[in-house]
Amino acid sequence: MSLESVLRKASLTPKDIVVLEPDIIAERLHQKAGIQKDRLPGMISNLFESTISSDRFEEAIPPGLAEGTVDCLKVLLTARFANKIGKAPTIAEIAKFSGLSRNFVSPCVRFLENVDLVKTKQHMRGQLVNPTRLTTRYIDVISGSLRNECNILRDVAAEAKRGELSSESLQFLDDLETAFHISKLAHNKTTVNYEIMEDLHDKVRSLVVKAKEGKNAELMSNLNEFIDLLEHMISVTERAKKMGVRPAILEETGEKLGRARVFRVK
Repeated sequence: MSLESVLRKASLTPKDIVVLEPDIIAERLHQKAGIQKDRLPGMISNLFESTISSDRFEEAIPPGLAEGTVDCLKVLLTARFANKIGKAPTIAEIAKFSGLSRNFVSPCVRFLENVDLVKTKQHMRGQLVNPTRLTTRYIDVISGSLRNECNILRDVAAEAKRGELSSESLQFLDDLETAFHISKLAHNKTTVNYEIMEDLHDKVRSLVVKAKEGKNAELMSNLNEFIDLLEHMISVTERAKKMGVRPAILEETGEKLGRARVFRVK
């Protein structure tokens, strides 16, 4: 059975392969595509490697990201995948899976460590690249896979309603704000896409401020509004996926029509 047939039977897309956790992919492969459990580790590795190192990777990420950002995201996704399936995520292993040069992976890793998306440490097999707690938040935000974040935000809203916000919830809001900030910087400032990310980042930053000031009533109200916004975005994305419509980049032309700015589809 070809990899394309497996993806189709399991109702998986290239984006699912690189963004979803391996255990979720394994469940779909077993239940929908009938892949036997002893074959799942090899099948998942083959699917990931064939996606991350091919043109199909472009289907898995939002359009319009800077070239350096795309490569660093590829390194980050590979490091998380290798870590999840129990392989030592060394620079050599990441280069092998991603199809990138080791000399290219190393500076990507340094950049990712500078923004706290990975931590490195020396190991007998080389330098290990381990994802941080911020990694999944960033991947979810930049890929638009925000269902899990919505669920956690509902729990935070319930805590705010009770007036007992936990340290874990405060940390989650901090991490989410950082994830939106890094994701915003991955987009070109002349695009509507950047402005959308900037607005979302501002909203999350406002949530963090209200949470730290103990304004639970305002926090709960703003959380509910933000959750509704994310749910709408998720719904639109899911409908577009079913219709086979890819996201577009709207780039500012510098022209104006009256007071309105003019954008073009890039």
